[in-house]
Parts: sequence; structure tokens; C-alpha cells
Amino acid sequence: KRPGDDSVGGAVLQLVDDCETRGGRHGPAWSLRHDVREQALRSLSGPGEALRILEENVGTSPEHSTERAAFAYLRGQAPELEAADIDTLCHIREAVGWLSRVPGMTGLPAEDGIARLLESRRLLEPLESLLRHRFEGRTRELERLRAHVGVLPPTTWRGRVTGYGRALSAKAGRVKTPLPLVVFGPGGIGKSTLVARFLLDHVSGREVDFPFTYVDFERATVSIQEPMTMVEEMARQLAVQYPRHAGIFTALAARFRESARRHSDDQADTDEWQAI
Repeated sequence: KRPGDDSVGGAVLQLVDDCETRGGRHGPAWSLRHDVREQALRSLSGPGEALRILEENVGTSPEHSTERAAFAYLRGQAPELEAADIDTLCHIREAVGWLSRVPGMTGLPAEDGIARLLESRRLLEPLESLLRHRFEGRTRELERLRAHVGVLPPTTWRGRVTGYGRALSAKAGRVKTPLPLVVFGPGGIGKSTLVARFLLDHVSGREVDFPFTYVDFERATVSIQEPMTMVEEMARQLAVQYPRHAGIFTALAARFRESARRHSDDQADTDEWQAI
């Protein structure tokens, strides 16, 4: 309702056709249809009226994260995007989408910028989830991984000695292309946690150009029997890391997605004929 309008009447019944239900943490919730909300936002006179209506309907301290983000922008107190987690970024993106329809609204970040930041957060989230408990030890293994890629400086005397040896070999022209390094061991020993720590050391809060892909074979969309699904996932992750070249990587992902689909269809036909 608008400020100063205390009438209720059949407002609830009138809103039924303008709303839809959606799932929530505490069960189904009512929400305005997208076209109805957009029309209402565009009909406002400006940010001042939007703020007054929010305060009238949800109070000055709303509980919903999207409304809190909307309040912050309307009051000129933009939230810090870099410090926001994935859930908060989702709510901020929704709030910015709403407020961008309000006439005269300024001070909003670009929606595509929020989307890129959200994708970057989601890229690192599986790694961060592996390190929610304290990580200790594995210094020798981490040092060997560091030495293998040669991006960050070594942290132990053994690593520094190895680095000096490689530098001398490089000057003497005796450097060979390193073989792939495989981390192996019994299940549950901490292989994934070790790799997560190694990757986050290279990409979190550092100005280091370190392209990487993390392929989780527990995902239904990735199969080691279907290498094309692996290439598709790798291209998708590289598109997130390098927005300037996203078009190339996205096209590559689409190409291999289609190849995987055709291969799956052909395999299904083969299985059917074998069964016959």
C-alpha cells in the first residue's frame, strides 16, 4: 500500500491474481508476479517514494535480505559487494533488479558485474567448503605442489633449495617439460582438502594470473566416461575467470555440450540394437 492509505477492504483478494507461490525455507510463500512488480516500480515518482513505501509496508528494519539490500541503496549506503557471500549477493542482485526499474534511481552497480562476481564466488565455493574445518599439516605436500607449478615462492628451506636447483638447471638449458603430477591415496585421507588449500592459496586475494579448473566427478553433469562433458565444464569455469574471453569459452562449451548429446544419443541407439 502507499503511505497514508489505511484502507484494506478487498485488497488481499485483489492481489491473489497478481501473485504466485514459490518455495521457501519455511514453506510456500506468496510473491508478486514479475510483470506486476515491474509495472508498480515503474509507476513510482522516484527513489524517495520507493523508500517511503518500503518503510510503510515492512518497517525500517526488514528481516528479508533482499529488502535490506534495497533499503541500503535507497538510503545511499550501498553494501560492500566484495565482502558479500553467495546468499547475500543473490539478494543484492534481486534488489538491484527491482530498483533499476524505479525512475531516477542512481548509485546502483551493474547487474552483469554482480552476476560475474556471483559466478566467481560459486567457482570457489566447493573449495572453501572443504576447508570449513581447520587445515593443518601437509606442508611437504603443499610445497611439492607449489614447486611443480612454480607460481608462488616456496615457504620452506627445502622448497627454496629445490627452486634454486631448478633455476640453475634452467640457465644451463637442462629444464625438461614437467610430467603431470598426480595426488593419490586411500579414500578420506584428505586429497581433495589438500588440492583445495593449494588452489585457494593461489587465487584468493592475490593478483596472480592462475587459471584453473576443478572438475567434481560427483556432479551428475560430468562423467569420466564422457570426456566431452569434462571439456564443457572446464570451458565454463574459464569463462568465469576470464570475462574478456567469455564468448570464446562459452562457444567451446556449447560445442562440446552438443557433441556429448549426440554421442549419448548414438550410444543409446547402439545399446538398443544390441538388446534387440
